[in-house]
Amino acid sequence: CKETVTGQAVCVACDPSCVGCTGEGPSLCKACQIGYRLQVAGCQVCPDGLFGVNCASECNCLNNKECDNTNGNCNDWKCKRGYTGLPDCRDKCPTDTFGLDCALECHCPVGDVCNHVNGDCPSGQCAPNYGGAGCQRHFPRLAAPPRIVSAQCNNITIRWDAFNELDNIGQGPIYEYRVEVHLNLTEGSSTVSWQSVGTLRHVNNKLTYTISALGNVLEPDKDYNFRVNTVADNFGKPNVQFTPGPISEMVNNPCTPITTMEPTPPPVSRKVFETLEAFSNDAAIRLTWTVLPKYAQFEYNLTIAVQLLGNGNCDEAGAPEENLGPYPITASPQLIGVETWSKYSFTVTAQALSVDVSEVRTLTVTSSPVAPTVAVSGLNFTGITAGGAIVTWTSIPCNHRKGFRGGYDLEVTAAGVAPMRYDITDVTANRYDLTGLPAFTDFNVRIRYKNEIGSGPYVSQVFKTLEGVPTAVQIASTTSTSTTITVTFDPPIKTNGVLASYTVTLSMTSDFNETESRTEQARVGLRSIIVGRLQPDTLYYLKMAASTGAGLGQYGSTTSRRTLEAPPLADDIALQLESRTVDCLVLRWEPPQNRADDIQSYELKVRMANADQTTPSISVNLPGGDTSYRQCDLKPSSLYIVTITGLDSGQAVVSSITENFSTAHGTPPQPRAPTFVRSSFTNVTVSIEPVVSLYVPITAYRLYVLMLTNQNRNQ
Repeated sequence: CKETVTGQAVCVACDPSCVGCTGEGPSLCKACQIGYRLQVAGCQVCPDGLFGVNCASECNCLNNKECDNTNGNCNDWKCKRGYTGLPDCRDKCPTDTFGLDCALECHCPVGDVCNHVNGDCPSGQCAPNYGGAGCQRHFPRLAAPPRIVSAQCNNITIRWDAFNELDNIGQGPIYEYRVEVHLNLTEGSSTVSWQSVGTLRHVNNKLTYTISALGNVLEPDKDYNFRVNTVADNFGKPNVQFTPGPISEMVNNPCTPITTMEPTPPPVSRKVFETLEAFSNDAAIRLTWTVLPKYAQFEYNLTIAVQLLGNGNCDEAGAPEENLGPYPITASPQLIGVETWSKYSFTVTAQALSVDVSEVRTLTVTSSPVAPTVAVSGLNFTGITAGGAIVTWTSIPCNHRKGFRGGYDLEVTAAGVAPMRYDITDVTANRYDLTGLPAFTDFNVRIRYKNEIGSGPYVSQVFKTLEGVPTAVQIASTTSTSTTITVTFDPPIKTNGVLASYTVTLSMTSDFNETESRTEQARVGLRSIIVGRLQPDTLYYLKMAASTGAGLGQYGSTTSRRTLEAPPLADDIALQLESRTVDCLVLRWEPPQNRADDIQSYELKVRMANADQTTPSISVNLPGGDTSYRQCDLKPSSLYIVTITGLDSGQAVVSSITENFSTAHGTPPQPRAPTFVRSSFTNVTVSIEPVVSLYVPITAYRLYVLMLTNQNRNQ
């Protein structure tokens, strides 16, 4: 309770933060309520994130500002990651769950229990087929094994369908497919050794992929299994971890011919034909034959069954058989409009009409090859470096090769570089490694398919090699003063990129055991660099290099230069304060008499005397001919430490002086009249409105009190 100005006793309630009190306000509490703790200023509410008696308990709310300071309940009904059990969220996520709302599933190895907040496994490993942060990345895996398309000696072709999340296992996107082959793999093998066949990049909207394993990975007459490992895309790069794909059926690499007994044909009564031949010309095939002279006088029923077997030497399904005829025995029929470079089977049947003489004979012929017309597709570049790149493309399908022998013409050209031409004779090739290329150069690459008849159209694409380090920089000449060495140099013969900087490295020893360097940004016309702040009369060894985005290039030859002897010591600079205001100092100085001509620039520093050493100084660089400077934006009535330093052309100190100067005091503005608040028998309380001044520091207020009598009250 307290006495009012009228003498009455008034009792007020304790502050809400108190459990009992000796007066008004949180600073007079006997003890603090739940949700508060005792601080210097009294009982204060718990800070965000804490609650309970003396704020000793930690909140588990997603937003700690929503935590009730008395019981820890989350007012927004949202627990922080890894916790559940509203409203106070005191329970950790159940086993095998974690994260916000415990909505994520753990993927740890058997025996591991994941972290309830981030899902990490104590062993540092994830369950099979999982990885990434919190083991939440389900590695992609094809559901079906690759299919065997064909198997010839040292050439086994497999095919598989592109990955999609609907039909397969795991998550995309996909970066590439890695194809592997294994010799004699059987179910239950404990140790397997897979060998790489090749890698194909994933292409969006491409439905199937095909690749061939050749003699470099196959052994004759051995059994093999294949698998395709699907590698996820990790921000434009292949993910390090992946899940091995399903294993194909076993396939044999057939190289040794198998001799089988041909079935004995049914007996025929006679042989009719003496010769039977087929000739291909452009888009036609002509059959010719001759009859044995002793049977030539008979009349025959001659028919021909023709069937398209496929394209040239490709293993493809043909067309249904077609019957032609009958023809007279003297005919020489011609099949018009046949497919170019296609394999046909002709079965010729001759049956004499009047005697028991007949013959059935079959022959196979391939129509004429023609020059290919299809262009190479999928031309691209990978593995680009400063000196090379890998050219990749999609090999021409068999049915578009149009000939028995084929390959690719690859041509690489660039301005100022001799053309490079490569003859690739492998029809199934889909890449070529380019090496020995100059750095940072635009190249035009052309490729076309060819066979024994001619060549298809060129397709072209452009790529650029990466930057390399420049060649060496040679020092042309040097000059020196007592504290500087000026290095004149020739630029690198080959920049191999965009020049970023030049570096001069110098040492007092020829082995450059201890060095210092000066680096300057490259610019047009830069041919010399000044290295300053050196010791007088000292021999220095120097070498230079240039850099691009690829790094620092080779150093050129080493040269040496001795600095000149030090000039005599200079007099001090005469520094004085010419005038001042509340926020400005006007400074004037005179250079030293004995070395005024050596000063090429001044460095002026101004720092408040009582400022912390970490507070930066005001620093100004001035021409050597200046003798005055006006520094404003200072604080009024403050002491400043002023240092001016004269520097020569090499930024060496000629002379320096430090003085202390103060800014002027201002006049405080007139304060407002005090305002009466209350009074008692012996006290009068008034309020004073603070005075704000930008030009003078206010250090105290002086209050005058005048006792009024009846006489001066009337006055």
